[in-house]
Amino acid sequence: MAYATVGGPALLLLLGFSSLYASEPVVADGAPAGLDARHRISMPPTSPAPYPFYRAPLVGVLKGYRALTSSARVLPCSMYPSCSSFALTAFRTYSPFKAAILTSDRLMRCGKDRQRYAVSWIDGYPLLLDPVPGTTSARRDDVADPEPDESPGALAAPGETCVGETDVRAYRFAWELQAKGEFADAIREYRRMLSYYPGSTRRADAQRNIFDCQRLAGQHAEAIISGRHLLVDLPLDEHDAQDLRLQMAWSAVELDAHRQARELIGPLSPEHLDAEQYERAAGLEGYILAKEAKWPEAEALFERLSRGKEAGSVATECLRVATEAEHRSRKSSGLASGLSIIPGLGYLYAGYPRSALSTFLINAVFAWATYEAFHQGRPGLGATLGTLGLTWYGGNIYGAVATAYRRNEQTQRKLELRIRVALGH
Repeated sequence: MAYATVGGPALLLLLGFSSLYASEPVVADGAPAGLDARHRISMPPTSPAPYPFYRAPLVGVLKGYRALTSSARVLPCSMYPSCSSFALTAFRTYSPFKAAILTSDRLMRCGKDRQRYAVSWIDGYPLLLDPVPGTTSARRDDVADPEPDESPGALAAPGETCVGETDVRAYRFAWELQAKGEFADAIREYRRMLSYYPGSTRRADAQRNIFDCQRLAGQHAEAIISGRHLLVDLPLDEHDAQDLRLQMAWSAVELDAHRQARELIGPLSPEHLDAEQYERAAGLEGYILAKEAKWPEAEALFERLSRGKEAGSVATECLRVATEAEHRSRKSSGLASGLSIIPGLGYLYAGYPRSALSTFLINAVFAWATYEAFHQGRPGLGATLGTLGLTWYGGNIYGAVATAYRRNEQTQRKLELRIRVALGH
């Protein structure tokens, strides 16, 4: 934080004179600017715009700052990406004015209010995840592989009823990979077995295990395709087919394809589903409503479910969460913006007290220094400090709005997670 605070004013001095130039966020291959960050591609546009003249010196200043401070830094920045990496990404992605606002907001929040951020262990340190808006900074190796479900009946156990001894070994090898959580390798081996031994009596088991591996590996689009093939190729009774469709629906939800998930669930009617499947399907529909922030509808659905003859603790817990969500208070971005007229007050309203104190002190120092410079007859220095102070003040307003929105999103995700845990997913 000390290095970032010292280096910040020097960096922002260079920005004040370039703030009139604006550019849109960089989106690869002509993708629309509103596209979710998860679906962006880290490739250059097919028709790149002329490289802005100011970007090279700004990026050079940042890289020089990192080179000078990296050898003296004992511990890494407490946030990921680090403040210098955050600034580097911001200036490569946005106009100098917006990048300066984003960077000043990050510097005022750095290392404070840790409970408001997700934490990930990176290079042996617990760091607070805070990527540049509109970009993706998550590292795949930070996410642990999901544990396989080894409960009885979760996997089709390898048997000795295959056509020959060779395909028995091939199936067993793939199954062992699946049991160890090496899903990508297991999928490859299952497909190799299906290709080499199309007449194996374990063919149906291998196809179903491929579907399970794809879901556990997070390959939800592939899992839906495999599931559709299973519905056509395998002689499933109506109960097993509905179970498969419910699993495919969960994969569709993971992709935020809610309409497709509802089509897979089918009509929510006890006449079409047995009691257990009806409860699972209704729970999934309630979860979709929760993800869509339609809490009144979710509450009504879970209330009907909890009044059923065989209602259990699952429906009761989901109803409790939906009721809590319906009556929770939300942070107003407009109010946070208005309160930010006094630097730091918007952060305090959003629930970031340490960031609020830092913001107030930094803006107060800039205001005092600007006043003193003009008072002592040094208008050039006063104008420079005033420009920098306005940048930090703008970061204070932007940061308050962003933190209010972030607080609401965090609350929404926590409520969704509670419903998901209650449903056993």
